[in-house]
Amino acid sequence: MHISRPHSFLLVFAMVFSTFAAPAGSFAQSTDGAVETPGAPPTEATIADTSPAASNDNSTAANEVLARQFRQGVSAYDSKKYGRAFELWLPLAQNGDLAAQRNVAHLLRRGLGVEQDLPRARKFYEQSAEFGFVTAQTNLAVMLLEGEGGEPEPEEAAYWLDRAARGGHPIAQFHLARLYETGTGVEPNPGRALGWYALASRSGHQPSLDRLAELVMILPGPSSNAEKPRDIADAPSSDLDETAAEDVRDEPDPVEATALDPDVSAAEPPVEAPTIPETSPAPEASLETADPEVSTQTAEDVVPSELDEALSAYSSRSYRDAQLQFEALAYRGNSEAQYRLGRMRNRGEGEPRDPVAALAWWTVAAEAGHAKSEKAAGDLHRELGPRQRGEAEREAAQFKALISQLTARN
Repeated sequence: MHISRPHSFLLVFAMVFSTFAAPAGSFAQSTDGAVETPGAPPTEATIADTSPAASNDNSTAANEVLARQFRQGVSAYDSKKYGRAFELWLPLAQNGDLAAQRNVAHLLRRGLGVEQDLPRARKFYEQSAEFGFVTAQTNLAVMLLEGEGGEPEPEEAAYWLDRAARGGHPIAQFHLARLYETGTGVEPNPGRALGWYALASRSGHQPSLDRLAELVMILPGPSSNAEKPRDIADAPSSDLDETAAEDVRDEPDPVEATALDPDVSAAEPPVEAPTIPETSPAPEASLETADPEVSTQTAEDVVPSELDEALSAYSSRSYRDAQLQFEALAYRGNSEAQYRLGRMRNRGEGEPRDPVAALAWWTVAAEAGHAKSEKAAGDLHRELGPRQRGEAEREAAQFKALISQLTARN
């Protein structure tokens, strides 16, 4: 389920598109609190081929001139010649280059080399964000949350975080999870919070992993003896301060062309968000419909009543609660919960149907010796195409790695 924009409006600004065609992957979006730089390893967050800066005139010479101007701006920034960087990037930003727009916004926001101008920074972020630049979307969302350059707009911030999170940005996923956990700008939804924390954790985002480790011990239900969830406002600053994830507080350090956020893995980012699939629910015919019995698996360190509560919620068709409890137990290594969660994802119970996630969870449970999961995985594997099977295999590997980290902590 995507977050809808809280109100409909047109961003009116003059943009004259230049002759600079930005090749796909030419400028990677940095997440280390500095600027966009050329030549970084391509990620999901590279400039799209449909960048508004793309020109009808694909003159190689013209492109190289503008690309050189962008790189000169990066060099000036690295040398702390912020005024010069601003002079070099501003014409590119005004002509529609997304990375330059984000960088100009960054300088205006910080007051680096130019007088601080938060409303103008917000406008440049908006221009870049509207065309899908996920770092700008995340920066803009934080400005909206904190009321920088205007009144706080939590619902609008949630919209931009949702877009950036679905674009594979772990920092946006982390902050969107916080919104769902606290009910800021969105309806409170612990299940979605858990899902986004998990997705960011799979990319190596440490604050997300830290919070996920706490939540999986808290969320299964009132029978748990785990401590009450700490309020988000009481969390240590290392968890919640924007500087742990994005460039909001600290003065930025110079970056190398290949710099990446130390909290974010350089591995291929996830391409699928917890609730992205929009296919219709379709119960699998090859699986039993509803069998409330609990597996006799004994390897999992789980209080039986916690699984009983999840099964009870499922039996009463409280799918949202059941999914949340199954997922929390699944990340604690319970193969019966993994099987049940996979079945819910395959049937579209509680969320839109997601056979890839279903196969991934059944694969994890099957490797732990869960017989029903092995059968279900085999049946579904034959139904899916090579691409979906490959995605499920990657997700299963990420799930297993994350479960190992979480169980080691707890």
